[in-house]
Amino acid sequence: MITTMGLATATRTDARPARRPFGPRLAKAGLAVLIMVVIPSAVTWLIAGHVAVIGTLLGVVSGLLGALKSGTARAAHVVPASGVLAFIAFSAGTGWWWVALLGGVGAVAGALQWRGYLPAVAYAALLAIVVPEAVSLGDAAVIGIFAIAGGTLGVLLGRRAGAPARTPLPDVLRHRGDALRVAVGAGAVAAAAAVIAVLLDLQHGYWIPLTVFCLAPAALAGDHARFRDRLWGTAVGVVITLPLTLVPVPATAFRVMGLVAFAVAIAEVASYFRLMIWETMGIILLVSPMGDLGGTSERRLIATVIGIALMAVGCVVIRRAVLRLPPLRSDAEVGAGPG
Repeated sequence: MITTMGLATATRTDARPARRPFGPRLAKAGLAVLIMVVIPSAVTWLIAGHVAVIGTLLGVVSGLLGALKSGTARAAHVVPASGVLAFIAFSAGTGWWWVALLGGVGAVAGALQWRGYLPAVAYAALLAIVVPEAVSLGDAAVIGIFAIAGGTLGVLLGRRAGAPARTPLPDVLRHRGDALRVAVGAGAVAAAAAVIAVLLDLQHGYWIPLTVFCLAPAALAGDHARFRDRLWGTAVGVVITLPLTLVPVPATAFRVMGLVAFAVAIAEVASYFRLMIWETMGIILLVSPMGDLGGTSERRLIATVIGIALMAVGCVVIRRAVLRLPPLRSDAEVGAGPG
C-alpha cells in the first residue's frame, strides 16, 4: 500500500546518474517506513484506536503520492476532499452506490487533468477504494478526520522529499477543451472497474479499481511501460511469496516481513518493476489472514490482471478516440519512476 503508486519520478536517459549503494538506500527506506507507517500508526492508535489507524495510513499514502506526482500545492487542495471520501465510503461500504462514487471520482480526476490535479485526485481516491467493510457513522467520521491529518502529513513529507509546489504537465494534458470528454471516459473506466469488483465479489476486490486509479496518470501521459512493469512485477512478487505458505511462522513474523518488503520497495523506487515485486510481497504479507497466503496471492494477481486490461482498453479509447493522440510512447520516452 505504501508504495502502491510510487514515491519518485526519474527521467530515462542514455546517461543515467550513478545509483547510490543499496545499503544506504535501504536504510533511508527503513526510516521512511518508520516515519510513514510505524510512528503514525502508534500515535493514532493511542489517540483514537485501531479504526483511526486506517484513515491515517491511507491519508499519508494518498497525500505523499499526490504531492510527488501533482505537487504539494495541488495535493494540499485535495486533502480535505479525501477525508470526505473516506467518510462516505466507510459509512456505507461497497455496493452499487460505490460504483457511482468511484465513477464520479474518476470523472472529476479526468476533468481536472488540464489543471494538473489528475494524480492528486486519483490517489485521494484510495480513501474511497480501500474499503474492506462498512463501519458505523462515528467510526467513519473518525477515519475521515484522521485521513485529513494523515494526508496533511503526507504532503509535508512530500515537500521534505523535494516535491515542487506544482509539477509540470505533459503537453497532451494541457487542453481544457478536452476536459469534458476525458471526464466522461475516465469516469466510465473507473465505474467499470468498480462494477467488475462488485460482480465478482472477491475478497480484496477493491484491488481492481485500485489498479485502474494507480495507472490513470501514466495512462493518459502515454506511459505503457507502467502496465507491463506492474503486471510482471506483481506476478514475480506472487511467485516469490507463495513458498512462504510452507513456512510455519507466527502472524507477527509475516507482518514484520511485510514491512521489510515495503522498505525494500522504497529502496528500489527507481525501477517500477522491482518496486512492484516487493510491494506485492509486502501487501500480501500484511493483509493475508493466517493460512490464506496462497488465496490472497491469487486474488492479488487476478485483480491486477483485470485492472490492467481494463485500463489498457480505456487508455486506448481515451487517447485515440477522445483526445486523438498518437499511440503510446516507447520505453525510451517515458519516466522510470513509479507512478
